[in-house]
Amino acid sequence: MNKGEKMIKIITDSTSDLPKEIAEELGIIVIPLNVHFGDEVYKDGVDIFPDEFYPRLEKSAELPKTSQPSIGDFINIYKPILDNGDQIISIHVSSKLSGTFNSASQAKSQLDENNSISIIDTKSVSMGVGLISIYAAKLIKSENLSLEEATKKITDIIDKTETIALVETLEFLQKGGRISKAKELIGNLLKVRPILKSEDGIIVQIGRERSRNKGISFLEQSAKTSSPLQYISIMYSTTPDEAQNLADKLRSENITPIIARLGPVIGTYAGPQALAIALISD
Repeated sequence: MNKGEKMIKIITDSTSDLPKEIAEELGIIVIPLNVHFGDEVYKDGVDIFPDEFYPRLEKSAELPKTSQPSIGDFINIYKPILDNGDQIISIHVSSKLSGTFNSASQAKSQLDENNSISIIDTKSVSMGVGLISIYAAKLIKSENLSLEEATKKITDIIDKTETIALVETLEFLQKGGRISKAKELIGNLLKVRPILKSEDGIIVQIGRERSRNKGISFLEQSAKTSSPLQYISIMYSTTPDEAQNLADKLRSENITPIIARLGPVIGTYAGPQALAIALISD
């Protein structure tokens, strides 16, 4: 709860890859991005799901495209909440990777006459966004904070949040315009598996491993060197057993990793066989 009678609602977007059961338990509203296969448009996590998306991605001659929610999509979510007298903290994927933050900001400018909406650019992606949303939802339930106070606490943990991914190929990131063609060619020629990290809102390559096992070990060691942790998540696109094995290795008395599947929007760029970690250090 927050100060006074108003409630603060937490909203995020589908690039958070937040498991549905966690979103429902914590009352987090997830606004979907769009996936385009040619002229067909699907709402991420509403009209299209990983089980059907990844086989289609592998068979498709042309990479699907993605797009942010429209300003109208955000207005349709925000307006009933404001009309009810409540407030909003809207937590989103890096503004350097998606126009989602911009759509949210424009919706706020059209609706928010009483400074009742706070928009947060996490500078992160996937469960980096998801973990910040979980932290936010638990924060407002446990502490009696104003919108401004809650926003500051949530913003303060952004610098403690890391997202690191092992991908089989840079092909999907390159086709999606997230890295250069030259980097993709070098990776393919060397037959290495790139290791990527979200840094200051963009995706950068921080390493590469010839074997998949070494790449997974890199993820494990990255998590262990960031300890102590508040939260950790293991994300996967098509290899659930690897995600479970990594989660088992990182489980402790104090922390249980959240296993999440990379949804269609993130999967468009990460591709099949991607494995990743997101964490918030203490």
